[in-house]
Amino acid sequence: MRQSRLGIIILTSLIGLMVVAGSIIDETTVDHSPDEKSRFEIKVTPLSNPATLASLGSRVVKGADGIVRMTWMEKVGKGSAQVLLSEYSKDGWTTPIGVFTGDLFVNWADFPSVAALENGALAVHWLQHNADGYGIRLARSSGKNLPFGPAQWLHDAEVGQEFGFASIMPQGGVFRAIWLDGRNLASQGEMQLRARTFSAQGSLGAEEIIDARVCECCTTAATVTGKGQLLCSYRGRTRSDVRDILVARHNEHGWSRPEVAHADDWVVPG
Repeated sequence: MRQSRLGIIILTSLIGLMVVAGSIIDETTVDHSPDEKSRFEIKVTPLSNPATLASLGSRVVKGADGIVRMTWMEKVGKGSAQVLLSEYSKDGWTTPIGVFTGDLFVNWADFPSVAALENGALAVHWLQHNADGYGIRLARSSGKNLPFGPAQWLHDAEVGQEFGFASIMPQGGVFRAIWLDGRNLASQGEMQLRARTFSAQGSLGAEEIIDARVCECCTTAATVTGKGQLLCSYRGRTRSDVRDILVARHNEHGWSRPEVAHADDWVVPG
């Protein structure tokens, strides 16, 4: 079961890459030949891409409202960049909306995302420079076609070396976010995995520590199961610096103890 869920996350990412590349899977068929071997045929339909050649860091997701959206970044001047958002419909991609323009921390590994509730409320996150490094910023729209409100930090600590690799999912009518939290990185040398809920209207729930010692440079992933549980994955870090892929679940009882999803047996000191 654990492997199949992780497989869904990987498959979703691959489909997203196909959409960003300018195409989308339109139809899949299975043809059972006489020798009983299955042959898969995938029809790919080219799409116009709303992003310019100056874009980078695209991400495609399907929200709880059933709409496919894409976020990405584009440079707009020296030292400034913009977070953009577009929706996909039967007529193609909508005209991009500028969510935020400013001092983004632009990089090739960690980039913006969008999540949607069933009522069309949206949350967009990105990385932005702070006094000591960079952190995670949020902007929210409380309903379909409503403007985004002022940006705010996802985490209580507004300064610190590194905050990033956030994953945001709808769960139980609110947004739930997980992220790598580096507020103790300089003093203790440890990156944490933290979580919190937040509403479309602006309120932030209490922060929770899922894992107090995780890998500093690997991304997170999250999905909601058919039973309403949130499943997150990330790379942990033991006291002996073994860095395996771990999973943790959140349900009505709270967060589960992280478990090893795959023993990579990576040993990376420091």
